[in-house]
Amino acid sequence: MWSDGSATLIPAVDKIVIPRSVIPRDNLLPGAEPIQLKDVCIVDQATLDQCLPPLEKGSYPLPCRKPDYVKPSEELRRFVSGLPLVLHKVEIVSPDRILDADIVPDAAESL
Repeated sequence: MWSDGSATLIPAVDKIVIPRSVIPRDNLLPGAEPIQLKDVCIVDQATLDQCLPPLEKGSYPLPCRKPDYVKPSEELRRFVSGLPLVLHKVEIVSPDRILDADIVPDAAESL
């Protein structure tokens, strides 16, 4: 999840979910209105190569991108706002409903 281009670690994963909000992040001060989602984009990790530093292995379990800005640049905001949105409903799935690919072969053998 990479909300509105915020400067946060982005681990090496297959897809990145990018919610884009109606309220810009700079306006979210204590007591401000909560973010209201406008739409959601889902992109491949490689798509972020155009606008963020490369994945690097550090002291984290997975390689990560480490954006080093305090506030997203106008160029980065344009990049995020230009990403294609997901036209179908995106549902949040709790971790207990996710089938782990590492467990599937073992479970299949026990049948």
